[in-house]
Amino acid sequence: MKTLSKTAAKTLDILTDCLNNPGDSKKIDTSSYMAVHVECIGNAPEAGPFKGSPLFSVAHYFMQNGDMCCDPDMVFVRVNSGAYFPVSFQQAIPPVFQEAIDLRDGRYFPGRVRDLCSFSTTWMRNIKDQQDLRAVKKTPAPVVETVEAPAPVEAPAQSESVFHLSTGPQLSLAL
Repeated sequence: MKTLSKTAAKTLDILTDCLNNPGDSKKIDTSSYMAVHVECIGNAPEAGPFKGSPLFSVAHYFMQNGDMCCDPDMVFVRVNSGAYFPVSFQQAIPPVFQEAIDLRDGRYFPGRVRDLCSFSTTWMRNIKDQQDLRAVKKTPAPVVETVEAPAPVEAPAQSESVFHLSTGPQLSLAL
């Protein structure tokens, strides 16, 4: 399974620095661009393939008609090697929610994982530049691994291939 790029992982390391426990959070607002909100939102299930790895939410928010709207909000899981995987993506307007990895059993959508990794590389570069994260103390770069995934199973046009980390290809209807 594809992981985030080294540059995106370095930026996430800066953003998540000192967020060690669920509920730890910070807001970074060092420019005229949208502030970045980062929170340790918990841990992956112990019984699942990510075995208690920390989960982080990274988001921008804006207010519309008195409601806070995410633009976007992504959840990442950081494994012991320091690599990050994109778990989900959501934004308020237009309403979008995409789950790339099911943390309970390890099923994942290869296309969504790939697309969210690509988006994350661009987004993290923008956050780094817009919030001037070069001025923030940097932590050592993580070792980024690519976990080999089985080849996708051809699926009907309205379905998407889903993989299970322990048992291989499965077919599931698109959510």
